[in-house]
Amino acid sequence: MVEFKEKTLKRYAAAVKRKKVEDLKKNYIYVCPRRYPDGGETKAVDEVFDSTGIDATSTKVGKQHNQIFPPFHEWVDPVPTIRIPEAEEHRWEKYKKQLKELLHKALEISNFHEVIEDVLTDNLIAEGALALYVGEPECPFVFEAVDWDMFFTEEDYEGRPQTVFVRNDMTLDKIRYKWRKAEIPKELEDLSENSDRVFEVVACYLYDIWHDNYTYQVWLTDGERLLWEKKSVPTSPLIVFRINKRMRRSVGYGPVQDVLPNIQTSNYVQKLILQNAAFAVSGLWQTEDNGVINAANTVLRPGAIIPKEVGSKGLEPLEVNRNFDVSQFILTDQQNKIREQIMGNTLPQIKDGVRSASEYAYRQQEKNDREIPAALKVSYSQNALLKRMYAILTSPQMKASPYFIEPFSYTVEGRVTPVKVKIKAANPLISMQLEADSDNSLNTYATARQIFGGVAETMVKHVDYCHRFLMDKGFDPEFLEELDVAKQNYEAFQQEQRELAAAELSEQKADNGGSGKSRTR
Repeated sequence: MVEFKEKTLKRYAAAVKRKKVEDLKKNYIYVCPRRYPDGGETKAVDEVFDSTGIDATSTKVGKQHNQIFPPFHEWVDPVPTIRIPEAEEHRWEKYKKQLKELLHKALEISNFHEVIEDVLTDNLIAEGALALYVGEPECPFVFEAVDWDMFFTEEDYEGRPQTVFVRNDMTLDKIRYKWRKAEIPKELEDLSENSDRVFEVVACYLYDIWHDNYTYQVWLTDGERLLWEKKSVPTSPLIVFRINKRMRRSVGYGPVQDVLPNIQTSNYVQKLILQNAAFAVSGLWQTEDNGVINAANTVLRPGAIIPKEVGSKGLEPLEVNRNFDVSQFILTDQQNKIREQIMGNTLPQIKDGVRSASEYAYRQQEKNDREIPAALKVSYSQNALLKRMYAILTSPQMKASPYFIEPFSYTVEGRVTPVKVKIKAANPLISMQLEADSDNSLNTYATARQIFGGVAETMVKHVDYCHRFLMDKGFDPEFLEELDVAKQNYEAFQQEQRELAAAELSEQKADNGGSGKSRTR
């Protein structure tokens, strides 16, 4: 790495040194060859014989895509940063519903679902970067998965990868096309016709923690020239995803790196199995040395012919070990460890036979215990993505878009108060924990009723409990009454039931009294 003088480029060089791209390459060889540098066309990729890591990573990425970013489900949760007056709560709920619908529709017509799996794959290995650029009013979002070996991060004081450097190798024509306001140095203007010369360009998104905004700079490393700069940018188009990181390291660390030794061991065993199978099919042969076969050129490979002394037996096969014992390498155990580390706990398979409900529930809880914390770690990146999406849809340049969102405000005593909205991710995996807690609460209540009878009923706020139970189970709040109205309705219902019970009791007493008189007579 070149020693730079400019402060920004020094920070970039330090970020490149921290990431250690060369150490990450071996992970991509075994779990995602197509994302390996040079498009997976290197000889190193040809040494991959076991696809366990590839299959486990691909399956996990597909599940995360469906769980964290469900294609046909709204996963946004708008929250006002100030208290909404009671008189304006109905307008806010209506605005909230419309906001969620517009965000979801704008996302679905974009290329988000085409590129997110590459980002999630990088996330399982180290860290991934998703770029969100402003599109046209008809399609406001344009997404791009940034190559894992082309972006480098720098953490802020809170340990978050807010500052991002993206390296590109570009010609002057491409630089002019991407940054139309870029100031090309005069000494390079003469090279404009030479479109084959490539320059290293670094796009820097520098986070200012004090003002919560970014400075965007574009540098040409050749001569350390600043091509373009824009300050006070509210959101960054680069969102970095990471599951975990090691202590005293500021680079993401995914589960693939933990299980890499197992992947390499399994791959080596598979290589030995295939080599032994080739010998078993083609065999090794012996023949008399008649001067035609050159013994010096003999190589021990399947089908090779080895010369021997004249006068001995003719062409005959050599016995090879066809019973290659792979149990000593514990191949199956290695593959199971790879799947468990990358994919997490799985539920019982159908082919394993019928399992009890308690065992199934226990395995489901084990699965949730691993997947829910991982989902929470991704939620920060989701929130940054949603913040960027909301900023684009509320910007004045999107007023002509069918997905434009008007900022929310309310008027009290003639004064208009704008409401800043914070968009959070309604992570579907978190609802799994809410449902589990709701089921546990319901089972506890049912048990208490069996043991203590009506005592348990008198201790529970039925309307509040029913409201919480329905919300935790995902019931649409649009069809729920307000709590105060629900309590009034419940009181009226109870009063009606009491009156019906009293009338029925009175009628029974009247019938019994009449029948008694007739018997006396």
